Amino acid sequence: MRQSSGKLILPVLFFLFFGKYGFSQTLVESVAGIVGNEVIYLSDVENSIVQELSSGNRSSIPEMRCRIFEQELINKLFLDQARIDSIKTSETAVEARLNGTLNSYIARAGSEKALEDYFKKSMIEIRADLKKAMMNQETISEVQDKLTQDISVTPADVRKYYSSQLKDSLAKVPAMVQLSIIQIDPPNNDQNKADARQKLLELRSRIIAGESFSTLAVLY
Repeated sequence: MRQSSGKLILPVLFFLFFGKYGFSQTLVESVAGIVGNEVIYLSDVENSIVQELSSGNRSSIPEMRCRIFEQELINKLFLDQARIDSIKTSETAVEARLNGTLNSYIARAGSEKALEDYFKKSMIEIRADLKKAMMNQETISEVQDKLTQDISVTPADVRKYYSSQLKDSLAKVPAMVQLSIIQIDPPNNDQNKADARQKLLELRSRIIAGESFSTLAVLY
């Protein structure tokens, strides 16, 4: 592939460690996926789930996890393409918006301390994570603009063209994705049920004692 190429046909190798049991699923590895030189950490996916829950999203956690992971794969494709095309985002491009976004998070949480408690990170770490996310998004936007600047064909045009072609005449594209799944399901025994019941009773006692139900719902 030429270094200046705008193609997004990149080999993607990723490993999924997500199951149907949500946060109780045993985590085998902290790396959720690798796209080119870009790594998706499981903690990135889980942190995004926490953010969506705090924003009021009530979708099931497995559904959110799959959707967020899929979006992370797409984002990493663009970021890896930015590396190939030597596209870099200046920090000054996001500094102007960074403080405003961080202040809105603090306002929603109620205080800096509440925000730190929620994410279990210091304000310095939260700011660094937010800055990185905003810079990545700015880079992704630049890559998207570069890829589409000379394109006049619409998705509808593409669908119309391929639907008009005989299937046998279409070129075959070799598979570019290798998928491996490792899932460990907890044994369905009386001890697990007893542990789950005890946990629920503990949460009930904490709510009765005055803790916020909505906060516990997000955390657990």
